[in-house]
Amino acid sequence: MKRTRHHIHLFALLPAIGLYAWLGYRFSYHQDDAYITYRYVANLLSGHGLVFNYGEFVEGITNHGWAIILAAAGALGVNYPVLARVIGWLCGAGLIIATYYLAKETVPELKWYWAALPTIAVAASPSLAYWAGAGLETSAFALVTAIILLLWLRRHRALAAALAIAVWLRPEGALLAGLLIAIDWIRGRHLPKYAIGHTLLALIASLPFVFFKMAYYGDLLPNSFYAKAGFQFVQIVHGGEYAWRFARDYPLLAAALPMAAVLYKRLSDRLRKLLLFSAAFTAYIIFVGGDVLEVHRFFLPLMPIFAVLLTYLLWLPVSRSRAVNSFTVAAVAAVVIAAAGVRIPLPGWQPIFRQAEEPTVDFFMIPIPSPLF
Repeated sequence: MKRTRHHIHLFALLPAIGLYAWLGYRFSYHQDDAYITYRYVANLLSGHGLVFNYGEFVEGITNHGWAIILAAAGALGVNYPVLARVIGWLCGAGLIIATYYLAKETVPELKWYWAALPTIAVAASPSLAYWAGAGLETSAFALVTAIILLLWLRRHRALAAALAIAVWLRPEGALLAGLLIAIDWIRGRHLPKYAIGHTLLALIASLPFVFFKMAYYGDLLPNSFYAKAGFQFVQIVHGGEYAWRFARDYPLLAAALPMAAVLYKRLSDRLRKLLLFSAAFTAYIIFVGGDVLEVHRFFLPLMPIFAVLLTYLLWLPVSRSRAVNSFTVAAVAAVVIAAAGVRIPLPGWQPIFRQAEEPTVDFFMIPIPSPLF
């Protein structure tokens, strides 16, 4: 029986993985910001330290753990820019798989074809295809976020390790821990021992990272935080515009959040937790002013949640009706959702479809090896 279910899970994921692979091929683009990380890695490997310019100890990257992973690979002779893209693509595929299990975890009643629907919504996102191969940590952080949510909902003992990895990948990893504590507190109305305990364990595991940053750079936060975050009203306006552009490009996913909020009392406890998490994270994105880079990078960790909420909203009326064929409705919804995602690019996205030219390596002065090994 377990083997049969395993085969069904694999079969259910094939359409989404195939769609993701096709979009990944169409959006094969190496983001120029990745070369900033590569320069830090190159300087570290050449003995000049984890810096952008020799002798200037400034942390100009927000993906410290990602840089360390690439540096370790580079020390072994691996072509780390190529490896960064390979890992990114694999993490994108992992995010699709995690979305399937997140749907099954939050709505156990879903048949396999309904649980596969949110994977189509995530796979049909050009944003995932774009950022997965961009060379940055974006898809890896989105995958770790999905894993954290799964571990949190299951009350798994590995949550602390996942939170520590998230902190290493991006500063928002600390935000994830805070949100879990706050939501558990709100939902349980008592001290959330599980979330607090694992956050403390993650903090202890992150202390070497914290001490290193303070000793090496003299600051806990990266320089880009001070350059981009001013906590002014105009910043919130920019964040609102950033969120609006996401809603414009992904209307179905964006609509799932307010529609699920309307049905809040009908949601299960786990769906309510996902709803609160996504609402709070969206508020954070708006508060910090969104992202200077386009293609909805900051919303990528939330796409699985939006997709699960959308699936639930579509499944709920069908589950209560005997007049319609459930599989047919799910199949039609999958086609519509896939078409709604793939229809992008909107104005400003066209250069991506042309497979834009690689950034000029000479500008970053990075010695990039040619083979993968």
